[in-house]
Amino acid sequence: MRALLVGVQLQVGNALTSLEAEATYDATETGADALPLIRHGIYDLLLLNLDLLDMDACRLIQRWRIDKLDNPVLAFTQQTHSREKIRALNAGADDVVTWPIDIEELCTRARAIFHRSRPPIRNSIRLGPLLVDTDAKTASVHDRPVRLTTKELEILQFIAERHGKSVTNDAIYSRLYGDSDGSEPKIVDVLVSRIRRKFEAVGAHGLIRTIFGVGYSLYVLAPAISPESARLPQLQSDTA
Repeated sequence: MRALLVGVQLQVGNALTSLEAEATYDATETGADALPLIRHGIYDLLLLNLDLLDMDACRLIQRWRIDKLDNPVLAFTQQTHSREKIRALNAGADDVVTWPIDIEELCTRARAIFHRSRPPIRNSIRLGPLLVDTDAKTASVHDRPVRLTTKELEILQFIAERHGKSVTNDAIYSRLYGDSDGSEPKIVDVLVSRIRRKFEAVGAHGLIRTIFGVGYSLYVLAPAISPESARLPQLQSDTA
């Protein structure tokens, strides 16, 4: 879980990482600084102080939602009356707590929001003619196998799970390599280009669209989850 703290004390992030083994966080003091970070699409949870100094935090949440940024939001306020909490919830916050709060309770709430927001685990994804079998590590278009490397398949699965939405290069890179790999960010463009060529080789054109200045989007008409009885090609993927 990767969290962004906006106007929130660093002790909250430190507590979260101590109670959640795989949790990491970044922090910013202002809502203005948070906007470009959130648009990168790499955060699983936003911890937001409703008492921001530079802008109305509830309007900030509304702006995120209008911009189709669906990151779950856990908001904090030092105000004890319910009016501000109701405003935040109506704006799109997932939960609102009064600060100070017991740190363990806070982390439990954060963990619950994170797990509720995660897409359901499924063994395969079918979007029109495209089928991605996440167990067998294979892909096909119109029942024709498409041989992909491990990294290519991971990209395809990542954007297929977000069908119709823009996915940033940074989000894809973070999914593939985290923060510790020495690869260049442009490797994402190289891998997507290879996926496109392999799709075109089986007659599938234009499935992955470039969103200039942002990243990529996978768009297929008539999306649907593949049935359990779908017949899948038995094809081992290449190594990355």
